[in-house]
Amino acid sequence: MAVFSSKPQPVLEDAEPIAFGQHGLVLEDMRGLDYDDAKWELLLEQLSVADMTNMIANGGWSTPQVDSVGKPATTDLDGPAGLNSLTSNLKGVPFPSQVPIGASWNTELVERFGQVFAAEAAANRVVGLYAPGANIHRTPFSGRNFEYYAEDGLLSGKLAAAMVKGCSSQGVYCYVKHFALNDQESDRLSISVWANEQSMRELYLKPFELAVKEGGTTAIMSSYNYLGNTWAGASYALLTQVLRQEWGFEGMVVTDSAMGNTSWMDVNLALPAGGDMMLCLMGVTLDSSTNAMQQAMRRACHNILYTQANSVAVSVAADNAPYWLMLLALVDGLIVSALVLLVLGGRTLKRRHKAGIVIGITVLAVLVALVLIMRGPSQPALQSSAADSIAASSDSASSAGSLPVEEAPAEGVFLQLDGQGEGEQSWLKSHVTLNEDGSFALYWDYNAENSGIEGDKGSWEKLEDGSIRLSGQREFTATTQDGSTYALEILNEETGITCQLSGSLQ
Repeated sequence: MAVFSSKPQPVLEDAEPIAFGQHGLVLEDMRGLDYDDAKWELLLEQLSVADMTNMIANGGWSTPQVDSVGKPATTDLDGPAGLNSLTSNLKGVPFPSQVPIGASWNTELVERFGQVFAAEAAANRVVGLYAPGANIHRTPFSGRNFEYYAEDGLLSGKLAAAMVKGCSSQGVYCYVKHFALNDQESDRLSISVWANEQSMRELYLKPFELAVKEGGTTAIMSSYNYLGNTWAGASYALLTQVLRQEWGFEGMVVTDSAMGNTSWMDVNLALPAGGDMMLCLMGVTLDSSTNAMQQAMRRACHNILYTQANSVAVSVAADNAPYWLMLLALVDGLIVSALVLLVLGGRTLKRRHKAGIVIGITVLAVLVALVLIMRGPSQPALQSSAADSIAASSDSASSAGSLPVEEAPAEGVFLQLDGQGEGEQSWLKSHVTLNEDGSFALYWDYNAENSGIEGDKGSWEKLEDGSIRLSGQREFTATTQDGSTYALEILNEETGITCQLSGSLQ
């Protein structure tokens, strides 16, 4: 019981101030360097306090761009059964859940699965996956069992390690989740878990230990729950003494979603304990006024950047034009050149004139082909940080972050309901369209870059009291006082934010 009964790390009031400097280094220079390489200290000195705050506070499904160290914005997405974006329309191949994968007992197969999963992620410019789940099936009634392998910690750990190795081979890092003892879904936002250290080490921590020691993961996601009376994401014993000092973990620890009703997930407690980044879209209140906290912030940024440097983050950001598009443009140019040669074959022109004409037309054809191709439909704009997009569009959130407002009733629409969260949560917008054919669709606007994201769809019916019942994946009821104006309350399950919507009959 020595580790988990120890007191939290004390905050040193007399910590040394951090140094700043410009050394001309960029993130790409750090790829392959040891975690303790002296170059890291030079790179970290290039970060301002604002840079560090941005990286730590805005880690929701992305990491932000940091120009001072040449770090690109990156995208992280949910797994573990395929790419599943909650902030864009990107969806990947639907793979089996972790339950049948766990039943295979086949580490070689799971590693190959990780390679395929990560290859698809990298092709879509996704560099981090919120997967695999490494909690256990403590009870068959847990609502999150589909994300976990088995009831056995050893089997779960071996398979999690294989998954991490497969993904890492493609340059994609895995946030092994949820660290730790997050073995039930009911009341997970408030539950305090009690266990002795033997059971923790033999059962609940074992999958994470193997993912670190055998899989070499460079990312971990902490959990919502408390360990006794300490939030897992602020447990120095868990995140520093066990994870880093005992197991030798090198990389970043992100929280579970820190939006909505998650006030106990305090970044000012997480950083000194060994946490690094908040899974949040709107930032958090970080007190960076003391030397001790700035030291903790620098350590967190070291961990974040180490994970990013040893991934495809930089190469994915630079590869904006797929090679096959360039090859297609070149082929188009060669075809045009061949046609020109046929036309000029019978003309009485000097050879050098013919060559000049062919070269000129070829170059022009290639340029035109590239322009036409690049103007066509492109992949989802996943490279921009969601947090950066929100910050850039905060002054115009009500217009840029919402679906276009119809000045005249849209054809086929029976009722349009629009609304948003309250107070500081008003950045989240919601829209429900009830069509005359009896169907409805729910959309969310997270920011200007990620608006119109489908949340639900189904059918609606009008009840005897004038209210309208909407039935999709969930059921909602729009109420009315006068039979023409309706109000609807909808909870965004991912953020925990409730939006109040209203609208009048078309």
